[in-house]
Amino acid sequence: MGGRLAAIGLALAVAIVAGRTFYPSEDAADGSGVIFILLEMSLGLIALACWIAGAKGPKPGAVTWSWGVLLGAIAVSTLSAAYQFPAKILLWEWVGAGMLLLFLRQQTGRTSPMPMAGLVVSLALTQSLIACWQVGVEHPRLRKMYEERHPDVLAEIEMMGIAPGSGEERLFRDRLYAPEAYGTFGHPNSLAGLLVLGLPLLVAAAELAWRWPTRPWRLAGVGIAVAIVLMGLLLTRSRSAWLAALCGLGVMAVFHPRGVRVLWPWRRWLLLAGLGLGLAVAMLSLVGVFDWLVIVESSKSLRYRAEWWWGTLGVIEDHPLFGTGFGNFGSAYLEHKLPFSSEEIRDPHNFVLELLAGAGPVALVAYLAALGFALRELWERNDQSPDTDASTLPGGTPLWWWAGVVLAAVMLIWFAFPGWAGWLGMGFWAFALVAVSGFRARAAAKTASLEHAGVEPIARAVFAGTLALHVHWLAAGGINYPGLLLPCWALLAASSGRISDWSPNFSNQVTTAVGLLILAGMFLQTLYFPLVERDRILAEVRSISMEGGSRALERRTSAQRYLAKSQPGDASHWAHLGQLETARMERSARDRGVAQEAYRQAELAWKRAIQLDPRRAAHHRGLAQTYQAAGKMGLDRQGYAKSVASWDEVIARYPNLAANRFGYAEALMLLGKKNKAKDEFERALELDRTPHPDKKLSEAQRRMAEQFVEP
Repeated sequence: MGGRLAAIGLALAVAIVAGRTFYPSEDAADGSGVIFILLEMSLGLIALACWIAGAKGPKPGAVTWSWGVLLGAIAVSTLSAAYQFPAKILLWEWVGAGMLLLFLRQQTGRTSPMPMAGLVVSLALTQSLIACWQVGVEHPRLRKMYEERHPDVLAEIEMMGIAPGSGEERLFRDRLYAPEAYGTFGHPNSLAGLLVLGLPLLVAAAELAWRWPTRPWRLAGVGIAVAIVLMGLLLTRSRSAWLAALCGLGVMAVFHPRGVRVLWPWRRWLLLAGLGLGLAVAMLSLVGVFDWLVIVESSKSLRYRAEWWWGTLGVIEDHPLFGTGFGNFGSAYLEHKLPFSSEEIRDPHNFVLELLAGAGPVALVAYLAALGFALRELWERNDQSPDTDASTLPGGTPLWWWAGVVLAAVMLIWFAFPGWAGWLGMGFWAFALVAVSGFRARAAAKTASLEHAGVEPIARAVFAGTLALHVHWLAAGGINYPGLLLPCWALLAASSGRISDWSPNFSNQVTTAVGLLILAGMFLQTLYFPLVERDRILAEVRSISMEGGSRALERRTSAQRYLAKSQPGDASHWAHLGQLETARMERSARDRGVAQEAYRQAELAWKRAIQLDPRRAAHHRGLAQTYQAAGKMGLDRQGYAKSVASWDEVIARYPNLAANRFGYAEALMLLGKKNKAKDEFERALELDRTPHPDKKLSEAQRRMAEQFVEP
């Protein structure tokens, strides 16, 4: 019974890691990946069932307890967060990762780490193929369609809520014309993180293939896979990932039993690889895919990060104990953003600062402790005689591994690649699964005796890949992204842990059962069922919003009002309702009764959004603009005064944006405070001179401010 339950759990673990990596994971705070959290919570219950069935495994140790402290610290920061909706979702993402870690560590000693290593390699290889396809095929096709204003592209832009000619469309266009590849992730740095994790594993596979000379085709296959992953890494243009990859490969060489001398027999292959990489870079430069400015302007990227980190220190100073709560950093950061800083970031692009600012010092210490203990256990376990069963990839692959792959493939078609592109993605993945056939437990068993103290190449690769990913995270961020967090810790959990025959006694089983059942009930009640209902309502709202006609705005507003009232804890729904009601108010200028009612509804919607997420400057700005429009239309005699009061709140939360200063100055001018308006116009022009094009005033705004300052 316990063996069957464990097989089911292992299949789910494979499906979770693969599916969560393919599913775009940067927007985890919106709850779109709740199905994966449900599967992860199921793993916790399966681990409990295995214990009850008599399964034995390693006793929960320092890693498990450190994760418990980490989750407790994140829970406390969630309760203290100004806006709890995203913080609550990300808390459950971390709890789900903890359940995955708990289950995989329970299986230590009964399964080989090879299947999880092969899965990570196949994911890295697949994402690299997708990156090459994006740069060579998809992006040029989309750019051409966008330039021709193809209806499919315009419909997609409208579905994203991007207004024509707006700043959002400019950002969409900039991303479309950006040369970087990002796979199924939302940012090139995230894709680069996965490749940095998988690259040392591929190098370990090459070492195993080299030591098995009777199968030379394996070495050739692994060499091709390494070349593809290196190409994908090159196309991300992530300098922190390039540096991290070098660090990971350096760690593998330094900790090899023969040290860096192990590279000498490979000198010809390394020379050929270097020449090939240089040739690839030269060819990409000729066709315009690779730009040497990526390397030349590295100092500029580092300066940007220094600006973000300096602003993050102000956030940490404001929230020294419990942090802002995950998902709240972006709003808090704007209060401390330097005037010349480039972006409105959602995380500080440094995992140490991200944990410290988001969940407090206890969470940071607990995470670093869990990571350190896991790496130590990985080394100690592989100093022992490893249990090298044949449970690995093709030619000894267990049924549960293939079941997980099939389930993940269904998720891939369903979530990440809709329509015909799903079959293209499946083709990439099928190629990757064939390419990772170099991972075999038999090969590891045959070569383990050749290693000093029994340290296997795969163990060194996991060690090096984990360190390399965290080096990358020091300058790229992304520790809150499940598509990176889960593969990293799943690989660590499957490879580390002290092998022992421990099983909990009856009282421990009862305590664990009660705790897990309460946790599962809380998850279903506080997150899963509400988000499922939200998605159902969202589908209805989107179908209504796509309808045209003269009364389209009224139908959209009515649908959004229904959504906001059905999901009252999501500030974004109320903010969107405020935008629609304001538009309805402005469009109903001839019908004063309708305009007055729309104004009242818009005011209530914006105030509700501010109540839920008081730190977000955009909500206060929306209310200020509504008041200002109402004042111009004569709907509220105090409209201009209320607008100025709301702009005061905007400036307090985001003081260093030229557009905010301009809007504040315009409101002051309408209220008759011309001297103060002049000061704000001057400040807006001063901020407009910063060298960041996405923060510039429009030409009309600039002319108006200049005329007011110098009549």
